[in-house]
Amino acid sequence: MDDGIEPRLVEVLDVPRLGAVVRGNAGSLPWRLVDESGAGVNHVNLWLADLFACDNSPATLRAYAYDLLSWSRSSAHCRFRGLRQRGAKSGTG
Repeated sequence: MDDGIEPRLVEVLDVPRLGAVVRGNAGSLPWRLVDESGAGVNHVNLWLADLFACDNSPATLRAYAYDLLSWSRSSAHCRFRGLRQRGAKSGTG
């Protein structure tokens, strides 16, 4: 499909490495998502805890945590890029 939009080369995107997926302590959530300061991302970890309570495997939680980490990083990249472009248009960036 040719929609007139040039494809972006994903390999050259400068996506910030914010946050991480970390192994939980014994007896707790097996995998957690933390932000760049190391604090837990509560809304994500509550959802992961709900999945775990529904008998999903630790591997499933890990996969979802990494998916959400990737999404949050790309979302941060798009927000930063948008702010930078708006600043350039207004003469402040």
